[in-house]
Amino acid sequence: MKYGMTVGSIAAALLLCAGAAVAAPRGWSTDYQGTRAAARAAGKHVLLAIVDSANCYASRAFKRNVIDNEGWADWREGNAESLLLVWWDRAEIPERTWSETAFLFSSGGESASLSTPLVAVFSPDGMLAVPVIDNAEGVLLDFDAFTEAVDERLEAWADVPSGALAWPTLTSASGLRARWSLDYYGSREKGFAKQWPVLVAIVDSGVASATTEAWVRGVLMSEEWQDWLDSTNILLVWWDRAKISRAQWDKVAFLFASGEGGIVLPQMVLFDTNGLKVDQFLAVNNGDNNLSSAGDFIDRLDEAMEWDGLQIGPGWVGFTDPAQTVSATTNAVTVTVKRWGGASEGAQTFRVFTVSGSETNAAVAGIHYKSVNASVSWAAGESGEKTVIVPLLDGADVIVTQRVFHVRLEKGAGTTAKLGTTNHTVTVDYAPGVIGFTTNALTVYAGSDYAEVTVRRSGGVLGKQTVTLKTHAGTAAAYFKTVTTNLVWASGELGDKQVRIPLQGDALDFGAPLTGQVFYAVLSPAATNMTARLSITNQVITLQGSASSAGDWKYDSSNGVWRVASNTSQASALTWGAREGGWLTFAWHKITSGGTLAAALPGVVTNTAVTDVTNRVALAQGTNVVWMLTNCTATVKLLRWESAQVQLRAPADGFSATNKIVTLSWEVPSDSVVTSYLYYAQSPDPMPMQQHVGVAVTNQVSYTNATPGAVEFKWHVEMDIHGDLQTTARVVGPTWSINFLKRKEVSVAVPPPIADKASPNIVLYQYVPARIPMAERLKAVHGAARRYTAKGLPRGLKIDASTGIIAGTPKRAGTFRATVKTTAAGAASAVELEIEVLPCPAFALGEFQGVVLDEASRVRGALVLKVSKSGALSGKLESGGRRQSLRGAWVDGNGQARTVRLSAGRVEAMVLTLTPEGVGGVTVEGWRVLARQVLSQQAVQQIAGAYTTVLRAEADDTPGLPAGYGFVTYTVASRTGSVKYGGVLADGTRVSGSAKIAAGDGAGTAFFPIYKSLYARRGEVSGVVTSLPDSSVVFGQGGWVNPGGGGSRQGSRVSFDAALDGVGARYAQPADWRVLDGAWLTADGRPFATLSAAGGKLLAQTAGVTFSLTKQSGIFAGRFTDETNTARTFKGVYMPTLLYGAGFYLCPDSGDGATPCSLPVELEQ
Repeated sequence: MKYGMTVGSIAAALLLCAGAAVAAPRGWSTDYQGTRAAARAAGKHVLLAIVDSANCYASRAFKRNVIDNEGWADWREGNAESLLLVWWDRAEIPERTWSETAFLFSSGGESASLSTPLVAVFSPDGMLAVPVIDNAEGVLLDFDAFTEAVDERLEAWADVPSGALAWPTLTSASGLRARWSLDYYGSREKGFAKQWPVLVAIVDSGVASATTEAWVRGVLMSEEWQDWLDSTNILLVWWDRAKISRAQWDKVAFLFASGEGGIVLPQMVLFDTNGLKVDQFLAVNNGDNNLSSAGDFIDRLDEAMEWDGLQIGPGWVGFTDPAQTVSATTNAVTVTVKRWGGASEGAQTFRVFTVSGSETNAAVAGIHYKSVNASVSWAAGESGEKTVIVPLLDGADVIVTQRVFHVRLEKGAGTTAKLGTTNHTVTVDYAPGVIGFTTNALTVYAGSDYAEVTVRRSGGVLGKQTVTLKTHAGTAAAYFKTVTTNLVWASGELGDKQVRIPLQGDALDFGAPLTGQVFYAVLSPAATNMTARLSITNQVITLQGSASSAGDWKYDSSNGVWRVASNTSQASALTWGAREGGWLTFAWHKITSGGTLAAALPGVVTNTAVTDVTNRVALAQGTNVVWMLTNCTATVKLLRWESAQVQLRAPADGFSATNKIVTLSWEVPSDSVVTSYLYYAQSPDPMPMQQHVGVAVTNQVSYTNATPGAVEFKWHVEMDIHGDLQTTARVVGPTWSINFLKRKEVSVAVPPPIADKASPNIVLYQYVPARIPMAERLKAVHGAARRYTAKGLPRGLKIDASTGIIAGTPKRAGTFRATVKTTAAGAASAVELEIEVLPCPAFALGEFQGVVLDEASRVRGALVLKVSKSGALSGKLESGGRRQSLRGAWVDGNGQARTVRLSAGRVEAMVLTLTPEGVGGVTVEGWRVLARQVLSQQAVQQIAGAYTTVLRAEADDTPGLPAGYGFVTYTVASRTGSVKYGGVLADGTRVSGSAKIAAGDGAGTAFFPIYKSLYARRGEVSGVVTSLPDSSVVFGQGGWVNPGGGGSRQGSRVSFDAALDGVGARYAQPADWRVLDGAWLTADGRPFATLSAAGGKLLAQTAGVTFSLTKQSGIFAGRFTDETNTARTFKGVYMPTLLYGAGFYLCPDSGDGATPCSLPVELEQ
């Protein structure tokens, strides 16, 4: 229902229907303001549904389809700890009250309009998620679409601190660094005296202010803000209307009022070191410039004034990243360490060293990488980044796909800077690599004995890899011999392999007039377990002649002779072109007297006066010989071509010379009519110098570099060749370079030694709950009551004052020095602790896509798990016809594995373990869970695109099982890796959904699950769709459950529980749809139509048969008449790369379930 609003009045829309009002659903509140306030205080989200249940069909449909959906209770329970609900119903709330709130979410200014239903989501800090959720595309009428939209908004706030709102601790004193003071005037005076800036926060904590509370939760409660305060000289003023007399508050606050005399809270005022106001801003609002996150708020302060000289302390030192992944084909890993924050006080030296670790796939120093133990140092006042290089060794790994080692950071003696990230995990990928032709096209000229193609393996060496190379005829079928061969790379082997394809017929004659005839070399996997990815799999080989003719010249292929058998006055020309410099030998014969036969050569035109002569002429690259004939007959036979090449020998191209004298050497063809010339140029002079060398075959020339310093020297050789008929040609060789180095002794600074130190007392793991009893670590203190205190603990840990147990969940990685004390009856004891919190490893962060498998390894559900950078756990589980939202908690963990527990509401759903190999676990029903990280955007690029797959069901003793082929088409988005799929099962049931593509078990493979409940949630279809490196697709571990009865589309009197599998491939439209010309359609194995593709339009040539194919998707459909003279409708999908298509047609229901409800339709070529 759509409503309109004008300024000062609200016009109710015409009622579309009349009906009784619907009470608020169970669990929903009708107190909008009270719920918002309660949510802000408790750090919870709010979901506001704006409806009109009495007058709006869409509002009632939203309640019926979503709120009353059987999956809603599970979704609601899964979010019960973090979400409050408000049902804002026009039928139940006074009109004015309803409108005042509802129209806050309208658009359109003075002529605002509002369509119900409408849903808004608020964050724990009270901020509105935009955009609000309207019913565009039916989102509010579909349970899955609606809950997914809400989940996306909830996930966006996963890092906002939850729990009770923590207002800052206040003091009445002034001049205390980084402490909130209630003394405005004293703080201003102390700031001026100390030359420290003063930040004044004008607030009112006594009223329910969503924006003020959002700022407190998002900024003041954050670790980032506390870190900034710890390293900054600044005074803080908390000018709170609830803590100060009204008159006193007004006197100061309204000094900063706007031109209209009002002031909006929370208002921030920043004074610089001279006491002058440099910035004033509203910290939080519901529009732009929202500074409710600590990072944005600090950025605003940093931009307002110069903070140099106000930072204190030595700052922090840590790795810039906690992890990186590199290919084993790279030479080294670069690790970056950064010093930041504070005033960079004091010189700081840290030790950086490598550790193999204890992972099952741990890399070994000396085998996979070179051990490093180095120091990085910053002088006093210095900050910024330093890099350390860890060389990777050449030894290939043929056992596992990845090896892991760690780079650690440790303080040196006397170091005072705080530690940031101290562990950097390096994952070395040993991928199987990529195999393909080095180019997709090759030109071979007539006269060659063979065409040589090159296939290259690169980017990885894992596993033995075998591909099959086959030749396919194009227009050059008569000119080559068919080749089928396997190319094998051993595990650990990289590089090129060549295959020679023998030529035959005219292709062997370099004078033959070939005009671009083509054939193909094609690669395919030689085995189903090949894991390397194929790149260029099709190479077009073009056979090209060097001779062409005009007029009466004809080629006699039986003798390899060009001939003019009869000639009138027509001028005829035979042309042969040189592709490189060299000598052409030919025999030419003027048969009849009279007329003219002449050879036009570069710079020469000659007539023959004899009946038969053989000449060897010199030609430069790109020049031609033209035999011109008029009024006579003649023959020309091209006998031989000799390439003239300069071969540079030494020094090698790019050679680095430390001596000033070098000897240049080269060779030229062994021919008495060759003269060499040496050309060289020395930078910065670009002009080449020429030196005549002579006619020797092997040549050596010494060159002395007289220019001091580093110099680049380039050289090449040219030669003159000579032939018959006064021909001369210049041939230019390749250009090589020499780098003359500047000779200078360079002293190498030896880093200062770093004293060995003991490992930390305690090692904890980020996000993993910890418990450290301290009573036994402290010396005995007599007294009935002992009190424990601790200072310097990692954030998230607290000590119990009575038991001395430190417990909690460490939220931040790093090394922390803590002091724990105990006192009793005036006596005290203390112990110093060094606690290292290792960061959450990269393998345990991000988004994971997985499946739930039963004891037969059949898919029984689909799982999505998300782990935010702050350690927040959430997920979705679809199984057993239910869709549940999950929330999680960390249970245990170490550097190699992390264990989490996921629950749907208050009911435990599963326990999972995250490792570098993936995610595994067990549901409470005892079913296995397997998941993998979703592919990175870079990895997705390799498999993005459209795919088509056919499905076949199998079940014993089920005669009514559909015998036709179902099908699924899907698309992988290149930017997000999201998969959208849709298809039809062989009983006509439609299936659609979405998922994320994740890394498969084999290198270069990827998968996503399909799980959908069917037949009013009494049946299901499931499976795993796996994409292989060669772009083929396998559908496996699938099932299809049909309950029979009225819920089934076809075969309604039979139920079945069938296995489901299938095959498919990447879908790409053929370059020419005429490949389907002559293809036939079969129904249950019997041909019933032949296709015509004339003009690229696909038609069935058989009377009574219709056929259409959607070229964008490959889906086809049509009608035919079966043997009972009954019209049948069929549908299916075509897979161009497999040259095959399949589908089904529905059969009449026999009533007894004894015959299949569908039969197969196939498209074959």
